[in-house]
Amino acid sequence: MSPISLPLSQALPVLGALLFSYVLLRKILNSYTNSAGLPYPPGPKGVPILGNALQITDEKPWLLYKEWASKWGSDFFFFMNSLCGDIIGLRVLGKNIIVVNSYQAGVDLFEKRGRVFSGRPKVPLFSDIARWDFSLLVMDDGKSVRLIRKFIAQFANSAAVKDLHALITENARALALRTAATQDDGAFYLYSRSAISKNILQITYGYQSMENGDQWIKNTELMSQSLAVMGTIGAHPIDVFPFLGKLPLWIWGKTFVQCINNLRTTGLAMSVTPYNDVKQQYLEKSAPPCVLTRLLDEKLQEDGTVQDEWEVMVAAATAYTAGVDTTTASINSAIIFLMTHPDIQTRVQEELDAYLHGERLPKIEDREALPYFSAVLREIMRFNPVVPLALPRRATEDCEYNGLLIPENSIVSVNVWAILRDENEYPEPSKFKPERFLETRDGKPALRSDVLDPHSVFFGIGRRNCSGQQLALDSVWITLATLLTVFEIRVPDGMEQNYEYENGLFAQPKPFKCRFTVRSKSFLSALETAVA
Repeated sequence: MSPISLPLSQALPVLGALLFSYVLLRKILNSYTNSAGLPYPPGPKGVPILGNALQITDEKPWLLYKEWASKWGSDFFFFMNSLCGDIIGLRVLGKNIIVVNSYQAGVDLFEKRGRVFSGRPKVPLFSDIARWDFSLLVMDDGKSVRLIRKFIAQFANSAAVKDLHALITENARALALRTAATQDDGAFYLYSRSAISKNILQITYGYQSMENGDQWIKNTELMSQSLAVMGTIGAHPIDVFPFLGKLPLWIWGKTFVQCINNLRTTGLAMSVTPYNDVKQQYLEKSAPPCVLTRLLDEKLQEDGTVQDEWEVMVAAATAYTAGVDTTTASINSAIIFLMTHPDIQTRVQEELDAYLHGERLPKIEDREALPYFSAVLREIMRFNPVVPLALPRRATEDCEYNGLLIPENSIVSVNVWAILRDENEYPEPSKFKPERFLETRDGKPALRSDVLDPHSVFFGIGRRNCSGQQLALDSVWITLATLLTVFEIRVPDGMEQNYEYENGLFAQPKPFKCRFTVRSKSFLSALETAVA
């Protein structure tokens, strides 16, 4: 069932007439906007008023979009000068929704015409009702967004991240040592989130987390759980009809109210509160060095005010809230793939052992010398992207693409999952094959440059891509390299290999069990020495 139609049905007795009037008005207005006479992108035929709302599922919609791209693309584009299924067009309650299903279309729209597709659709449920207006993820394009991204880039670009390698590596080793000390097969799932939270907290606010008992970790868990329950951003009726936000929240159900309250609480606790705390410490000259203190170095005025204070606060909050879930999900997805593909895990460990000679633990600088491991991580990223359906953009003006019209204010989403399963880019896309990224160069294995790097899609295309991708990549790499050097990672005896993923914004694994066995005492000794 559609994520829009289910809750809306509860309110239809009150809203029916308003809904009909609204959609009819939009339909009339839309009929006058296509002065060029261009066709709308092809897609399944909907029903009056609701459009395609009843056809869109809330369970892995990216799979359905890819299916539609194959069907409607091939039927329609056979007669047109275009690429089959590049984009499909849907209509939901009078709104135009465009789904991009090919990398080339993503580049053509979001890179070559980035000015037109840098906007975000309004999502009053998150920005106003849940009070997450501090999140860069839901902010429309403008001066503030560009300034926030500039601030994030100052500490998340490749050169700046190198200065963080020692800290990232230290935390990865601490996670490995903590994992070695437990016999609980379910502990790593919690440990990994704690470790990544600590990592980003330390970088952003200079804050030393106290593992699972720390309120930061609890807030992060609460945030993640609530976002997962809320589902796709922009899919709720309140986002379609903002006036519904004026109604009592209880009409949407007890779970909805609880999630909104959780997001309000955690949003404040992870944005305004830490900013004020660090700012006060900074003024007292007691703040530990971190991203926020560097921004305050630049922006604090002589009178004690902070220039661009809102943007400074949002930059720090975004670094934390956006980084924890994606990085943790990437690590845990990799653990699942590695323990269910023991032959591939063994090959990675053989490569690590041959290079490190069992004499030391890995460093981020070793990455270039370990091409098979890099290929495995690329294939994991391709096979199960953490964000299978990218956050939607908004077309700020009418745009023609391959003879089709993308109307102004259309909601435009990239189907990351479909692009990374495109058989034109990746032959046999349903098979897990790290070798697709490798070639032999000068007698040695090397990463191919002629195969689309999943990073190019995974972190977003164009101006609104992830500013912190280098930090995320380095964190994931050193964490997994350290774990694979020290442990064999296996499915616990007698456990069914049935792994489920959340269906919200992030496709992160649900809690699972895995068994870590130390490969040799020398590795454990090296780990203990490094962490001491």
